[in-house]
Amino acid sequence: MNIETRLREELADLACQGLARRRRLLQSPCGPQAEVEGRKMLAFASNDYLGLAAQIKAAFAPLAGHPRVRHLRQQGMILAFDVDSSDPAFSHRFYRAALAQEALVRPMGNTVYVMPPYIVSPEEIAHLAQAVAGALDAALADTD
Repeated sequence: MNIETRLREELADLACQGLARRRRLLQSPCGPQAEVEGRKMLAFASNDYLGLAAQIKAAFAPLAGHPRVRHLRQQGMILAFDVDSSDPAFSHRFYRAALAQEALVRPMGNTVYVMPPYIVSPEEIAHLAQAVAGALDAALADTD
């Protein structure tokens, strides 16, 4: 018996026992509580099970209006935006300016990524957003 046939038989056996894995889709937004198949439950299997993504979104929302920020986006706890700058040293200037604001943020080229740990507090989120905004302005001062 070849491996493919054996695996198919094992999967069929698991399905008969009700043990086959099937993907369940969320019927609610990502957050600390989720609705799956009509049932409400705590969601520990997402990248926002503590509900911090909404706090990050709100804290960084003012950046959407910055004249040099492009494509502000977020997926769970990860937020990113592109910066309209032709300065080849932008990422270095931003990194140094963020350090001066007591924030460790390393852009990749003209894209700034923010990925705080799950143990971040609301106060730390607010500080991070203010530090990133300040670093952005400092890095863009007298350039382009």
